[in-house]
Amino acid sequence: MALEEMEELKRLQEELRRVEEEALKQRNLRDEFNERLRELSKEIREMKNEARNLVQRLKELREKRRRKVSTLMERKQLKEKVKEELRQLKKEIKTLIKASKELKSGIGVRKGLEELKEELEKLEWEYQTSSLPLEREKIYIEKISRLEVKIAKLSKLREYEEKIEYFRKRIGELTDLLNNIRSEMRELYESSMKDLDMIKELKKRIEELNEKIKEKMLERDEVKAKADERHSTYIKLRNRRKEIVEEIRRVSLLLKAKKISLALNERRKELRRKAEEIYDKYKRGERLSLDEFKLLVEFNLIGSSKE
Repeated sequence: MALEEMEELKRLQEELRRVEEEALKQRNLRDEFNERLRELSKEIREMKNEARNLVQRLKELREKRRRKVSTLMERKQLKEKVKEELRQLKKEIKTLIKASKELKSGIGVRKGLEELKEELEKLEWEYQTSSLPLEREKIYIEKISRLEVKIAKLSKLREYEEKIEYFRKRIGELTDLLNNIRSEMRELYESSMKDLDMIKELKKRIEELNEKIKEKMLERDEVKAKADERHSTYIKLRNRRKEIVEEIRRVSLLLKAKKISLALNERRKELRRKAEEIYDKYKRGERLSLDEFKLLVEFNLIGSSKE
């Protein structure tokens, strides 16, 4: 019956409305999740980029500190070398001072080196140019020998004093150098410790950032799963909508066909009634039109048992 098809059509239309509403809802939810997914992906990219920059800074800072520590070790070696040279110089000076004191005590009343050389030249000249008795010649030789010894000792003393002066000057230079090295080492150490603090801080920031990236990636995976689930539901609903639309089309066609059939039946009944009225006219002997004769023939009223 047409009533059944109409109820079925109404049911399908109601289901179509519900499916379309739910499909729209699922699509909107999917789009919201996808939008959040894009936001999370952007945040993750930015954080990864920041992490890469921090890692690069950490690498550069470690290399910078490595160079400082290497320089610090070089300065430490140089410091030990300078200290050793200072120890040797001080030892040399101590030895020279002791030797100088011994020479001074052996020289006695000190005259200038040039004065002693002049005195030696004078004695040698007198000895060579004078005709001296043997005793006087012996005295000259002894004096010349004593002067030569004094001159040798005084020359050695002057040599010691010059070395002492040079060593003291060198000690002053090395002491200044040692102080500069210590100052530079102190600065390098303090700077390297600051770098170490910065390295620790950067490592901490990188670890925290990586932890945040992991959290965001987990959230992104969860959001993607929800978006995929909504999309899958949306696709199923869309496919169901196609099925319902096809069902509605089929039922509508069937209903339309039944309506046409019903209308034709009603039309047939009306024509039958009209044909019977014409047949009554025919039996009364009234004049009929061509269409009226055709209608009687169509319903097999002419020539029937009713005649």
